[in-house]
Amino acid sequence: MKKYLLYIFILWMCCPLLVKAQDSSYTDTEEKEPLVTINGYLKELGTLSFSKQMDNYRYDNLIHNRLNSQWNLGKRWIGKLEVRNRIFNGYTVESLHMANEQFSALPTYGQVLDEDLGLVDLSWTWMDGRQIVGHTTIDRLSLAYRREKWELKVGRQRINWGKTMAWNPNDLFNTYSYLDFDYEERPGADAIRFQYFRGYASGFEVAIRPDETIDKSVAAVMLKHNNFGYDFQWLVGSYFTELAVGMGWAGNIKGIGFKGEATYFHPRENWQEQSGFINATLGFDYIFPNSLYAQVEFLYNGNWDDTQSAAELLARPLPANNLFIARTAFLVGTSYQIHPLVSLTASAIVSPTDEVYIFVPGFTVSLAENLDFLITSQVLRSKQLEQALTTPNLVFGRFKWSF
Repeated sequence: MKKYLLYIFILWMCCPLLVKAQDSSYTDTEEKEPLVTINGYLKELGTLSFSKQMDNYRYDNLIHNRLNSQWNLGKRWIGKLEVRNRIFNGYTVESLHMANEQFSALPTYGQVLDEDLGLVDLSWTWMDGRQIVGHTTIDRLSLAYRREKWELKVGRQRINWGKTMAWNPNDLFNTYSYLDFDYEERPGADAIRFQYFRGYASGFEVAIRPDETIDKSVAAVMLKHNNFGYDFQWLVGSYFTELAVGMGWAGNIKGIGFKGEATYFHPRENWQEQSGFINATLGFDYIFPNSLYAQVEFLYNGNWDDTQSAAELLARPLPANNLFIARTAFLVGTSYQIHPLVSLTASAIVSPTDEVYIFVPGFTVSLAENLDFLITSQVLRSKQLEQALTTPNLVFGRFKWSF
């Protein structure tokens, strides 16, 4: 069934080509954009995980290919089709497959990956072996119609309403995990989005992420404007089973970037008898004269309950109404280009109240024009995580070729 869905959507994307062939809206003096632009990358990512005592080691490997295409279907129509292809092997694949053989109710790694949270299932596992798993997903598939002051886009797309970097309580449609560094594009949502542009950083948006019931759907309206040198946004919507009201801003104070977001969530049913909660972030960043970049970000996660499984929550992108595995946290990060071809990064996420500590150093070197090598690590310290995860510390090595 999934294979046929893919064929249907590809045909749907290509059908406007027939219209494009008859489009006479260009004049001879206008330069036409290419019909299709294609780019992407190929990555090789190795992951070594180990225990706190460094007496238990595990290795996983990922080959990751991405293909991005944009279709310029005349002056007004823009189509996008972007595909992720991944091949996994190593400890995680083997251990889950062995668990499935012993207890059939437990999923294999291929079955875990095969879950598509969108309205349309565009994810499939085409190889699910004992030692290797192959998986493909379409995370962008949209068609947009543009005018001078407005745009309507339908399909799987990225709706980024966030202002801060690590946590985004305003991002109701497709939150992401800060620790998932290998997914730069971030997830998309099956949605309908209308944008009206009134001027610089001003206008409004209406977005709907439909599903079978209202409790599985998201719908919101956002108003944007620029005043006093700041970009402001205000939103109201229905977020699954809750009502959401939020605001965000981005500006600077004497050259120091100043950003923030806050969203109030309140249960929709029997709302008079229940109480809501606030999730909020506050961030600062600055670029020093020597090009050293530094940032600080604070989080208040009003919906956190310490009875929730931190390990389970880390395994997937956290929702906008529960953004982290702690009630409060702060992020400190820095990056510096020590050479035109070499850069260093380091960040730490700390929650003193819930005793969560995550350290993320990184090193990137450009080996050729389109070839980079990255070494990074994620060292986790948390009572919950150390009880649930045998090897909570990770070291990554990645080659990335872009084309």
